[in-house]
Amino acid sequence: MNSVRQSLYLKYRPQRFAELVGQEVVAETLRSAVREGRLSHAYLFTGIRGTGKTSAARILARAINCEAVAAGEPCGLCAACLAIAGERSLDVIEIDAATNRGIDEIRDLRERVQFLPSQFKTKVYIIDEAHMLTLEAGNAFLKTLEEPPEHACFILATTEPQRLADTVRSRCQRFDFRQIPVDAMAAHLARICELEGAPAASDALSLVAEAGAGSLRDALSLLDRLLGLADGELTRERVQAGLGMADPRALGRLATQLSRRDMGAAWGELRELQAAGVEPRQLMRSLGALARLHLWRELGGKPVSNQLAEIPAPPGFWLELMTSAAGAGAELRRADDPWMSLEATLLRFCGLDRERIRLEPTPPRQDATPAPTPDAKSKGTEGEVTTGIAVPDENLEQVPPELAGAGVAADPLDLAPAGAVQNGGDAVGRWGEILAWIGRDNIPVQALLKSGRPTRHQDGVLTLEFDPKFEFHRGQLQSPANRELLRQACLGVLGVEVVVEVTSTTEPAGGDEPGGAVSEEGQGSALSQAMQVFPGSRVTRLGTGDGR
Repeated sequence: MNSVRQSLYLKYRPQRFAELVGQEVVAETLRSAVREGRLSHAYLFTGIRGTGKTSAARILARAINCEAVAAGEPCGLCAACLAIAGERSLDVIEIDAATNRGIDEIRDLRERVQFLPSQFKTKVYIIDEAHMLTLEAGNAFLKTLEEPPEHACFILATTEPQRLADTVRSRCQRFDFRQIPVDAMAAHLARICELEGAPAASDALSLVAEAGAGSLRDALSLLDRLLGLADGELTRERVQAGLGMADPRALGRLATQLSRRDMGAAWGELRELQAAGVEPRQLMRSLGALARLHLWRELGGKPVSNQLAEIPAPPGFWLELMTSAAGAGAELRRADDPWMSLEATLLRFCGLDRERIRLEPTPPRQDATPAPTPDAKSKGTEGEVTTGIAVPDENLEQVPPELAGAGVAADPLDLAPAGAVQNGGDAVGRWGEILAWIGRDNIPVQALLKSGRPTRHQDGVLTLEFDPKFEFHRGQLQSPANRELLRQACLGVLGVEVVVEVTSTTEPAGGDEPGGAVSEEGQGSALSQAMQVFPGSRVTRLGTGDGR
């Protein structure tokens, strides 16, 4: 029976500070601290996943307890180094805060930290994903950080340092682990391939390093999978096929079609890319990277690659494409059908949004019903679509003359609300889409917005009104985070910047009619709102006995 093969990222995990790839500043600082005996009682390691935070914490734990430190590096041969490397030491405790995040676990830690080390000089607590600690657990842990025992050292590792309390961050020495450069990562991958006896082309390893997006662990996981697929040398073509990347020539053709706003040809190219097994998120990343290279060259930067083909594009195209690609990642990650989401993103990018698409009316169905004679009484206003369903005249009301041309579309088949701004559409008419956009990321904010109503979108300013009884909701939406979320939603749906004003409505002067009846003014206001929501429609007035 074959044993389970060890993953590359575990097999080649760094054992010394000098082996940390792309983290030279962090490694030298920690090495100097160990060499000169200037160790802190608490450290905070931050950075994206796979950049060496936990590995550096383990190396530091060994260096603190090493019996024969050489130039700030652990020797790797003493009892402490071997026990810690083999995860057999009782004095190096690793805690996963994602699963041990409560107050009870931290209280247990506070009790145990008071005991002296059982084997070595210093107890080292490595708390991974430290931002996952609850508020109560963080406050309890703060007391230990304020008055730490002399024999204890704490190393907190996190990808989201902003979620830690300021009081915790201020008591730690912070080290930021940067995203690993592509060149350094590709060189490390080449060394591993050499040790593994797996031939690999340099351009193929550069592609794997780029796909790692700054995370060495992600790049090693990809390389591990690709080496299992490759039969012989790992080439660039095999990497592209294995990772679902687009061929550079197809990517160039797609960018050319997008620069011409030729979505028909671009759609055909997308179909071929989908048939070739290209992954949608990878495609958007590749488009963003291509746009970034062209923009860099336009701004006078030195070309990164001499093989970058010339693609004629209008001013601002590359920045617009890079912005769209950067914002599409989260949407594609949540989408049930990523390809459909990708197509919708590119349609919006080409300007084919609902404000510019005009649907043609469906031809009337030919049946045995005789067509009305020219002198027959008209059943509706000019421009209406006949549905074939007879509706009594007394149940309908013509659009009042004072509402003509104000909030009523001339053509009921035009999807753009009348009076919509030219550069993206009317936020009032598309409020439902904006709410749906926000609901994908933040349902509580969506619920707050549902208690108000948009009343006006003019000159780039959207006005939201709230009844006085929803004053709390209005106040919550005044926060910078919620206003920014609403701004992003308007930008995503309309494609234009919108300034949001949140106001409170005043009580009507006359109030309601006795007995709960609605006044004529109230009916007129409700009718106006209905006309704005359903442009081009005929609205039946309810609640009157004469059918008006």
